[in-house]
Amino acid sequence: AAEAMPSYLPTPNLYSVAEFTATETMINSSKEEDPFLLSGWIRRTLNEAATRLPAPVHTLTAEVRDTLALCSDDYLIPALRVAWSLADQLCKKAEQEVAGQSLPVPRTNWVDSIVVHLRPDGSGRRSNFIGSTTEDHVQNASEEDLDNIGAELLPSLFKSDSDDGDGVAKHDGSSTQHIYSLGLVFYEIFSGGGRPPEIEQQHFDHVAPIDVEGQLSIFDNIEDEFNLLPKKRHTQSSDFPNESSVSVEPLRGKSVPGQLCDLIANMVDCINGTLSGDDAYQSMTHVRDDLQLMLERPAIYLYDQDMGRLSMTGLQLGDTVFGRNEELSSLKECYRRSVSGKTEFAFISGHAGIGKSFLAYEFGKHVIMSGGIFLAGKFDQLQQGKPFSALASAFNGYCGMLMQSSELQKRREVVASKLRSSLGREVYYLTKIIPCLNDILGSEQSDDTFYDDGCVDAQRRLQYLLCQFVEVLSSSFAAPVTLFLDDLQWADSASIAAVSQLLCSSGSSTKQKQFFFV
Repeated sequence: AAEAMPSYLPTPNLYSVAEFTATETMINSSKEEDPFLLSGWIRRTLNEAATRLPAPVHTLTAEVRDTLALCSDDYLIPALRVAWSLADQLCKKAEQEVAGQSLPVPRTNWVDSIVVHLRPDGSGRRSNFIGSTTEDHVQNASEEDLDNIGAELLPSLFKSDSDDGDGVAKHDGSSTQHIYSLGLVFYEIFSGGGRPPEIEQQHFDHVAPIDVEGQLSIFDNIEDEFNLLPKKRHTQSSDFPNESSVSVEPLRGKSVPGQLCDLIANMVDCINGTLSGDDAYQSMTHVRDDLQLMLERPAIYLYDQDMGRLSMTGLQLGDTVFGRNEELSSLKECYRRSVSGKTEFAFISGHAGIGKSFLAYEFGKHVIMSGGIFLAGKFDQLQQGKPFSALASAFNGYCGMLMQSSELQKRREVVASKLRSSLGREVYYLTKIIPCLNDILGSEQSDDTFYDDGCVDAQRRLQYLLCQFVEVLSSSFAAPVTLFLDDLQWADSASIAAVSQLLCSSGSSTKQKQFFFV
């Protein structure tokens, strides 16, 4: 294969099967189109993608046209399929290595020994997978469509100067060297045929090894006396030159999706050994799996998010809780015991941003679905001087919810009747901190003539009235009341005392108020 396709040959448009005599066992001309060298396939597919651009191609410069085509689905998705095919072959070769099969020799020019073939879709014509521009078609492409495009490594990659007699290549290539070599291939695929400048410079600067041993012989005495020079010197192997750090910034400059740039960067970074970043690949299987995700769900794993749109609409988060099943089950079990007659409450603690509030609201869904009442309030550091601020906010929110729908008219009437019979004129003081309660009770309770400045302890009176309000809610609907107060570290002493009274009275009252606190 190396003799049939020397590296100095110009890039062909199309080769016949006869010219690839070493790959006759891999390619059946009756089942698929004639293969392309990878470089020829890149140029051909890029030109096809350019003809499908929405803008008039003749008005664009060649550089702009290629950049737009490079980022289009017409090129990206087939190129991803080729990349996945190569990674998958290397994974399978690694599995077969145990059985005596050899892996490719790590080099920086694998791209010269890779062919791409297109299989017909059954009707004798090339698959229309290349050229799909709709996102639905890309995301819902069948496995049969994806299999119409494939790439293979030629046998020349499995030969080296250190071949022994049995034809098996002997080399010291590590898994990271194979990932690095394939990363360079991916760079060329997704750059539209360009090689990394660092590799080009390396080839330009390459000269024959210098006989350092002879040149430094005059320093033998110094070496013996001061032990400054190493005892043994090795010339560099020509199979795999010194690895160069490769930057993917040129790819970003061509607007290649950031996720793809990161994948290639993490592939070429793995060659740095202990100096590699935390995200550098150590297994070809991980490379293949990430490419698979990009193919299956490109909207999530391939394309960059539209930050302009997100800044207008906000980041859309899912409503599913992950990794909190154990904590959620504990809350539900504690709630079940509480509404069964025991006095229990739950504290959710942890660092900021780990999902404490989200967990509590997820638990609130369970409370509501089981027929309970869920009230939620939040303490504020700047409101510590205002007693009962979070409790008042929770009760006011529930009263506001009762006023939103005409279907809740009967519920409002029941609450108003119970409050009047239970609290009488004292209910006026609740309306001062729960404004929406005025709408439920009616205008008759907004008269200031009931106000009494002679109360010895107005704060304790409000504390008692809030506890009575919870009892009215629970008895009116024959449902347990759950109170969730967020950021309890900013709670005022009056609110803590009110919650304590609610918990104590819930357990000791003969009326068995059903109250649960989170």
